Amino acid sequence: MLPPLTNSIWEKLVKGEREMKSSNIAVNLLLFNSRLRYKRDPSPSNLNLLILHAYEVFKKQEVILDEAEFEQLRH
Repeated sequence: MLPPLTNSIWEKLVKGEREMKSSNIAVNLLLFNSRLRYKRDPSPSNLNLLILHAYEVFKKQEVILDEAEFEQLRH
């Protein structure tokens, strides 16, 4: 189960403050792209959009994430 959208892990992932190792290409591309977009525009409104987008992508990919990936999101 994914952490709720309000969990600080989403902000850390988008900002690049937290690494995540995944075999899922969609997740890796999302994180790479989100970090680039955040660096270009670190405004709070952009950050919120990127966090929401990240959460939505993870939600769609949730069924194919493995336990190691979920574990990384919990800690």
